[in-house]
Amino acid sequence: MDCFAAIVCYVPGFVLRLVGQSDLAHGFYIGALLCYYLRLSRIFALHEDLGPKLVMISRMMRDLRYFIFILLVIVIAYGVALEALIYPGDTNLWSIIWGVIFRPFFQMFGELMLQDIGAEGPCTDPAYPYKTCPEANNKERYALILQMLYMMFTNILLLNLLIAMFNSTFEKVEQYSAIHWKFQLYSVIREFYERPVLPQPLIILSHLWLFLKYLKNRFHLTPNILRHRTLDKVASDQMNKWEDLHALECQRNIERENRKTVENRIKDIDERTATIRDNINDFNQSKMLRKLEGTVDTASLSDVVLNFDNKKLSQMSEKINSLRSEMDGFRKDVSEIKNNTNKLESMLEMVLQSMTYQPPKPISPSNAFR
Repeated sequence: MDCFAAIVCYVPGFVLRLVGQSDLAHGFYIGALLCYYLRLSRIFALHEDLGPKLVMISRMMRDLRYFIFILLVIVIAYGVALEALIYPGDTNLWSIIWGVIFRPFFQMFGELMLQDIGAEGPCTDPAYPYKTCPEANNKERYALILQMLYMMFTNILLLNLLIAMFNSTFEKVEQYSAIHWKFQLYSVIREFYERPVLPQPLIILSHLWLFLKYLKNRFHLTPNILRHRTLDKVASDQMNKWEDLHALECQRNIERENRKTVENRIKDIDERTATIRDNINDFNQSKMLRKLEGTVDTASLSDVVLNFDNKKLSQMSEKINSLRSEMDGFRKDVSEIKNNTNKLESMLEMVLQSMTYQPPKPISPSNAFR
């Protein structure tokens, strides 16, 4: 896209230079030069740290594009109000555009331009691009108040909102920076792989060859090897057996992974059951000690404590029963998985004994058309 923009800027400049418009041609040449300099940033995509930064810049430019619409409304509203307040009788088109668009834009970045609104004392020399001084109608006070509100709204609210949007975009890209860099590296390698081999000005021959090749593929002047390639019956049977073999091997790997996960879960349940048993034993010992020491003074309080202990024991027993039932279910699943694994191993042995796989020979492009 940047190369296309550079060519679009260069061709009008070249034509204008031949016609004799050197000043306009110089401006188009500058635009083409800027596009070519921006093209150099493409080499940063090869670096692992600098490559994702290009993605961040492009995403931030997208955020800025949406932010500009909000900013334009505020800038034009302020510019029209200020221009009508301090230069109500101005008829110069350029000075009106300056006061409506350019002055609010520069004021947003700290260039206050107080001489334009007559806030620096009596005007003796008109400010650029005005031909007259602001009207001495004591409206500079209202202009200062309007400028104060504008500066507060843009510098405090809108600019911080834009910074927050940029920060959010930075975090999103930084989270997957490695993936973005790999895609950029692939795109650069693909771009240089598909580029013509010959340099300037012989590159026109490469483009002509690519155009003829495109016409040949577009109108099917020669058969496509991949489209018309077929396998005979023996090669097709071998390919089907090869696919079945790899499918069985994949299924076997999946069963092995499932068996490992089930065994790990059973170990976790056993450890949880052991900890619960230890807690129950500690609880029973503490209960016996409290009975022996006789620290409870009243019978009602001892009954409450005993009821509370019984509730805890019943809850723990329920947990143990549920864990035991889960362990039984897992043991059944493990036994079924082991049986299925044995069956798959036997099937694999039968398949390996019944065939000796030889991959089909690839068809060379020279033999494809015979």
